[in-house]
Amino acid sequence: MNPTRLGLFLAVAIMVTYAVYTLVQAPKKRGHIHELDDQPQGVLFQLEEKVKANPDDVHALIELGHYYLQHQMFDKAVEVFAHASHVDENHAEAYVDWAIALDKTGKPREAEKMFLKATEKFPGYSDGWLQLGLLYNSTLPDREKTIYYFEQFLERDTTSAMAARVREELEKIRNKPLN
Repeated sequence: MNPTRLGLFLAVAIMVTYAVYTLVQAPKKRGHIHELDDQPQGVLFQLEEKVKANPDDVHALIELGHYYLQHQMFDKAVEVFAHASHVDENHAEAYVDWAIALDKTGKPREAEKMFLKATEKFPGYSDGWLQLGLLYNSTLPDREKTIYYFEQFLERDTTSAMAARVREELEKIRNKPLN
């Protein structure tokens, strides 16, 4: 191999090696909170510190509440979502997630009241209607209320994957014989 080609080959080999090294050594880019499960305690610490630095940061509160829900820390989720709903009284997700957390703590009647408050306060927020339908479909079985709230959800959300699943569930409920 002539010296020019050897030099060119070595230069390309060094560049490729450097590129591979850089990619391997590059720190993992942090994304959305749900992508941060590689070090849960680190994520929890980051979120709690963020909230501690600004207790009125609704977005940080919602992320922290979602973390607590995901990791079955339901009592803490109740506290965080309750606080978030007081910080921003117009944050529909905070109310609905507060109700979900209440249900997960074994307080379905309190959850029911909060879901009803959420649907009254935010009638266009489809998730509140969906969650009420789910509550009546499982935790507080009531066929008629399940149908009603699922229909309310479908009036607000007609195209999502969840809407398709709700339509399927409604079909099953309607076709199931009454006891």
